[in-house]
Amino acid sequence: IAEVQVSELYKLPADSLDALRFFDPTVSAEHWFAAGTVTAIKPILYARFKQSRPSVKHLKIHFQQQRWNHIVALQAKPVLNEVEAQQACEWLFANHRGGLLIQTVVDESADSFHDEVHAVRNQIRCSAAKDVKLAILPAIQHLSAKQEALLHAIISRNSGVTALVIGADTPASVRQWLQRYRDELDLELIMVKSS
Repeated sequence: IAEVQVSELYKLPADSLDALRFFDPTVSAEHWFAAGTVTAIKPILYARFKQSRPSVKHLKIHFQQQRWNHIVALQAKPVLNEVEAQQACEWLFANHRGGLLIQTVVDESADSFHDEVHAVRNQIRCSAAKDVKLAILPAIQHLSAKQEALLHAIISRNSGVTALVIGADTPASVRQWLQRYRDELDLELIMVKSS
């Protein structure tokens, strides 16, 4: 977010318009342009949203500093499932509020990366969450469903999460496997039923 102090309004001469049309064919002689200084109010979102990629260690420290006993993790694949998000929110409300960690796996090299991250951010609607953090998980190819579930559970637990939403699209065998090892994972598992 920035503040712009406009010092001049002007129209471009015809020869400059021709050059500008190379980049934007919609520009016409009727367009006005502004000149001035731009002052950042908030830090600029740098490429790859590095400040939105807190490490596991930093997430855990953040949650500990907040002294929350209840933090739920939820996956966006690549967008949030409304039913899963609602269950995470209800769990937080029932447990006297806390933190919400949205985990998403996106291809950072894709042209759509920024749009996908913004789409996830814009979907978050949970008044029971005192804070919402977005964590971009590594995209690791060729993992089985169990390996992927275990990886997300371990990352969640190491981040300080106390509950993990298991989506309705998670295969039954993986759900049973996670239930069997929930004590070792030390996470409350919120199993979303398929509708």
